[in-house]
Amino acid sequence: PEMILVAANLHSFSAEAAETSHPIKDETDHIVSSVNALMHLVQSLQRCGLNIPVVPVHVVSPSENASPQTTATGASVNAFIRCARKEHDALSGAEVFVDADVTVSDWLGEIASWNLDNESAWIRKDGVRFARLAKKQLGGSQAPVFDPRGVYLISGGFGSLAQHLVGYLAARGAREFILVSRSQNAQAEEALRSAFGDAEFKFHILQADIADKNGLQKALLAVVEPIARLKGVFHLAGTSVDASIDHVSEARLTEALQPKYRGALNLAEMFAKHPLDFFVLYSSIASVLGNVGQAAYSAANAAMDALADPLSRHGIPLYDIRWGPWQNMGMMSRLGDTAQRFIVAQGIRSITPEQASQALDAILGSPAPVSLTVADIDWTSKFQHLGLARDLRPEVEQPSGEASLIDTLASTPVRQRGRVVIELLNQLLTQALRMAPDHQIDPLERLFDLGVDSLIAIELKNKLQAVLQKPVSSTLLFDYPSLDALSKHILNELVDNLDDEAIDSPSVSVKTSARQEEILDVDALSEEDAEAELLKALNHIQGMKG
Repeated sequence: PEMILVAANLHSFSAEAAETSHPIKDETDHIVSSVNALMHLVQSLQRCGLNIPVVPVHVVSPSENASPQTTATGASVNAFIRCARKEHDALSGAEVFVDADVTVSDWLGEIASWNLDNESAWIRKDGVRFARLAKKQLGGSQAPVFDPRGVYLISGGFGSLAQHLVGYLAARGAREFILVSRSQNAQAEEALRSAFGDAEFKFHILQADIADKNGLQKALLAVVEPIARLKGVFHLAGTSVDASIDHVSEARLTEALQPKYRGALNLAEMFAKHPLDFFVLYSSIASVLGNVGQAAYSAANAAMDALADPLSRHGIPLYDIRWGPWQNMGMMSRLGDTAQRFIVAQGIRSITPEQASQALDAILGSPAPVSLTVADIDWTSKFQHLGLARDLRPEVEQPSGEASLIDTLASTPVRQRGRVVIELLNQLLTQALRMAPDHQIDPLERLFDLGVDSLIAIELKNKLQAVLQKPVSSTLLFDYPSLDALSKHILNELVDNLDDEAIDSPSVSVKTSARQEEILDVDALSEEDAEAELLKALNHIQGMKG
């Protein structure tokens, strides 16, 4: 097939679900089953080496909203596929939303003709709209002031972002906090009490799993009086599940969903009737852009983001903030080196605590609901190539840069080309493995014995793709697991516009016979000729052994 259309969310909204009196459905099981099915499709395509675009199609209710509204399941599917596209070329494509009053089959040919890599399209009766990032103008004229007699609940209460939030709230009037954490952290608790140790501040520390509704309700019984004065809920709890698409499992997806998505549902259900000033969700930019190694985490955050619209319709003062990476704080500090480098490579810089405080002033000083992404982005980087950013990227002349590897090899004597490729691969690998720049890797040593994992393999594949300026298989390092094997493959297969002279690896002693081997065009042979050639080759090998 030329394209795979995935029916990602065929029943996005109903009239009943749109009513504010209707309870918000917990989609955890549906999210897990849908993303799990898509995960198996992705893994199967990858194993088969098929380069087929995968396009999630969502049927949504027609609305006057600026963007289509999907369910938590649909949002999770989109986030998962964005992460998959970061890792595998076989998953190019777009996400497509179709209004329920439009016949999907009428648009199949049109969708198949689009070249929408990582785009988002909304098909309506009056035409097609394409999603674009836009700078948000917030209406707040001054920083928020928090009620000193009120109480503010923070889930994930011992994390580094929570510690920043406590300081931020305290500096603007808040004096009493309920900190909820799944595990005890004596060191973090001591640090908080030390920083805010005078009688002016009061902390209620609760140990509870935010995803366990019954356990959370029991824990809150210890703070009934403070809960009566609750003015704000800040949901920061979450867990990062760092794994490539090939290693994401149903268990890992569930692990990511529990604190982030189900935790948000539990808090919303418990405090929907409270006269809150703020209900704040700390989400991640990964739900919008995806990231290598963060498929489960991205899907969980996207599911939570999808709650913003229904929670707002239920009268909750909702603020959904999709944060970019923070400097030495939050999930970014817990990601593996490879996942962090992919974020940086996209042109997304870390936010400082001071920048985060300024953003919170602007966001929480604006009337609810607010749903946006906060990130420090280098628009002249690779980020400008993202379709979503097309309306924001500056019109700058791109530097010509260095010559591609193919150009370099074309001007290199044949017998020296192997050394050029080996040196390049050595440089890329030592950078990825954080080795000394002058470290020389044995060309025959297995890459995976050096510490290369699936994420580093993807990183190297992407870098090779950039220098070769042509698509490279995601299984390249698995198929050619040493510098020697990889360099020969690059020279003999990928660099197909050079001459056909045989090339020896410079680091490995290779014995060649005086006889020049013929390269047969197997596809041009008849079945009888192919069989004869095979027998001749086998006889030659037997003769060499004899």
